[in-house]
Order: sequence, then structure tokens, then C-alpha cells
Amino acid sequence: MPDKESVPCKSCTTLKKISLVAIGASAGGPEAVRIILENLEHPVKVPIVIVQHIDPHFTDSYASWLDSTCLSNVKVAENGEKLSAGNIYIAPGKRHLEITSYYSIKLSDEYNQEKWNGHIPSIDLFFDSISRNMANETYSALLSGMGRDGANGLLNLRKNGSFTVIQDKNSALIFGMPGEAEKLGAACKIRSPYEIAQEINYLLNK
Repeated sequence: MPDKESVPCKSCTTLKKISLVAIGASAGGPEAVRIILENLEHPVKVPIVIVQHIDPHFTDSYASWLDSTCLSNVKVAENGEKLSAGNIYIAPGKRHLEITSYYSIKLSDEYNQEKWNGHIPSIDLFFDSISRNMANETYSALLSGMGRDGANGLLNLRKNGSFTVIQDKNSALIFGMPGEAEKLGAACKIRSPYEIAQEINYLLNK
């Protein structure tokens, strides 16, 4: 795998285990997520949580579509649900998703346009919840999307020991969110969706 590293990163070389894969995406994200999930080795040894900017009317069909393309169980996340290895959780549209210190899902309807870049669900809020609780056990990826949601959250994750990755410009439909994260120095690595899947496979089998 080509080593497209942004800035030398301690967490890239010292990460001992992954307990969670966290993915944030917006426009262009569904196809990138599909490629990642299709190329993961199964059974996946950790839970995967995905916050995708999507119309709430399409959340169920998005989860069903992903479920039909991979071997893991893909479902819409429920409030209070405990994370379970091998399951893939999709944030419901128009609800924020956070991960608690008890490895469970917290959903909320708070809307603060200025604080969360006008997005609900907010990728920044999602990433920040992981930063507080389990950053040094998390592989975090920010994929294609317009704007800057997730960029600051990814930076906080990196500062707290997460292995952070952005989708590369060549494969991203819109390089807005990954590009903003790159400007902040938030990414340990820059990868295509296929490379992200292969890297997760490698880290889970270390």
C-alpha cells in the first residue's frame, strides 16, 4: 500500500489495538462507504459506526442497501444501544449520534447551527464524543463531502491518539471535508476507500 502520510504521527505506529471504526461522510460518501465495507474481511472484529449526512427519509433504505452489499449486519442506530463487534451502525437522519464511555449509542435532537456547522447529524459532535472516551482505540475516517463538518473533530481525535484518515482527492467526489481536515493537519494518512479497507484489515489482524 502506498504510504501517503500527511504528517508523521505517533498513533499510526504505536496503536496497539482497534476497538472501534468511526466514519464520517457526506456527498459522495455512500459509494465510498460501500467500497470500504465490501472489502473488509469478515467477520469484522469491531463495531463500525457511520455518520452520513442524509435525508431522514432515506436512512432506512441506505442501511438496507449497505446491508445487501456486505456480509456484516448493517442497521440504523438506536438510542442506548450497546456497540457490538461485527455490527455496522448508521446514524438516523436528523438525529445527532454520540458514543458514550460505556460503548453505547446516544441519540439527540439538539440543533445548534453555529456549533455544529448546521448539520444534524454532526460529524464533529460524533468525533468529539469518541475523543472524550476512546480515541486511542479508534480508527477514524473522514470521507467525501462538501463543507467542513468533521474536520475539527478529526483533529481532536488525532490529538487524543486516534489513527485518523481522510479520503484522497482522486477518489473523493467532493474533497471539501477531507480537504479542510488536511489543512488542519488532522489526518495521519490519506487513503482511497479500498486502501482504508485494507488498512483496517491489517490493523485488526496485527
